[in-house]
Amino acid sequence: MKKTQLFILFGFLALTVSANPILLPRIEITELFFDPQEGYQIEVEYFQDPDNPVDSIVVMASQGEAAVRNMPLPGEYGYWVITSDSLQSELSILQTGDRIKIKAMAFGESDTIRSSARLIFGDYPKAAIGSPAEDYSIAKMPYEINYEVYTFFSKDITPTIGTKNDTAGMCGTLKGRIFNLVHKPVKEQTFALHYPFKTDGKGRYSARLLSNRIKDHSIWYKGGGTFKYAETEEFDFTMNPGELINLDIYLLDTLHVGIRQMKQHKDYPVSLYPNPVNPAQGLHYICDFPFKSARCMLQIVSMSGQVLLEHRITQRQGRIELPAGLADELFIAQILLNGQPIHSSKIIVHRP
Repeated sequence: MKKTQLFILFGFLALTVSANPILLPRIEITELFFDPQEGYQIEVEYFQDPDNPVDSIVVMASQGEAAVRNMPLPGEYGYWVITSDSLQSELSILQTGDRIKIKAMAFGESDTIRSSARLIFGDYPKAAIGSPAEDYSIAKMPYEINYEVYTFFSKDITPTIGTKNDTAGMCGTLKGRIFNLVHKPVKEQTFALHYPFKTDGKGRYSARLLSNRIKDHSIWYKGGGTFKYAETEEFDFTMNPGELINLDIYLLDTLHVGIRQMKQHKDYPVSLYPNPVNPAQGLHYICDFPFKSARCMLQIVSMSGQVLLEHRITQRQGRIELPAGLADELFIAQILLNGQPIHSSKIIVHRP
């Protein structure tokens, strides 16, 4: 799924300090909580080289900046909680919305090594998440698709300041049905938004989601052993911990592996007709392929990705008999040249 609006990216700037490699410092904001009595608490996760430890951290917000006292950080890895009392000077962070940036520095033999992390929240411009309600925190939670880790800030009703975050208190439930290009339910198919889920025999699903505003026009689906993107009609909602939201999802893509959109190779023009097609009349084609040097196949594929017909093309024009049992719905006609898809188009089967 093209998920750039859902992902929170952390920028790390590092300078090489000597010919001998060292462990570059890294710092991330992992949770933010506003305690009614003690004020803000910023949890950071850090990694550092014991031989070149982080010895300076600066917290920046819209109201100014302040250095953290009691440095350096202990150990090679851990969590550190920054409060107003742990700063060398006063710094206000607005609970209604602010921009927080934390910069960590370690001093090598010749250069300063820096790492920084940022969180924008609330009513501040370009915020990644809304302001936390009373007793809620904003917590970073990673999730994994295809062995790649993505990070997402979520509302959390069970803050875990100072320890590793978990999903307890973060998730809500999204329920509904998933429909294909011709608005028929997609049955027994594995999808994923933050975490994998599967539709039942009627296309119904129930998905666990982290809590934030979720605006997208794509979804992950499993095909060929890995997750791939499928375009959908846009959806836009705000999830809260423990909330149930009903949403039907309408696909704008076929889920057949290798077809993301209808395509036409400029060097190999193809004409398929009539469309709509009556199976009793067959599907006609006109094409211009190097038949002598390449293997050319035409496939009829269902919206669920099942190959229903394969026909080898050996001449420039011809007629293909379609299976008599094809339902009156939308299919994909795909042409492969030496196994590579070079043409795909939507074919509607219709019996008058």
